[in-house]
Amino acid sequence: ANLREQVRREQGRELSVYPGVMPFTTLRNAKLLRERFGMPVPKSMLKELESLSDEEVRAAGQESAQRVLEAVHDLPDVFAGVYYIPQFHAYQRALDLLKNSGWI
Repeated sequence: ANLREQVRREQGRELSVYPGVMPFTTLRNAKLLRERFGMPVPKSMLKELESLSDEEVRAAGQESAQRVLEAVHDLPDVFAGVYYIPQFHAYQRALDLLKNSGWI
């Protein structure tokens, strides 16, 4: 049973789970998200990002966020929604990601 089911069964109430998604925009940003905020950015991904240009890193961050948004969207029994944290002034990119993953 997933967390929502377990709480429903054991405590008789609903639990809404909203995973947070924040695309990284630079290598430094990806490292910071991992080290300071505990976001699951694999070390192997950080190593790969080191060889990319700034624009390629930004694209990789968007691609990674897209995969997470799609996975969360496909698990409605587990997650009640998603908390998307857009980059500063990157609202169009945020809308595109949410549309492409089926959220809007």
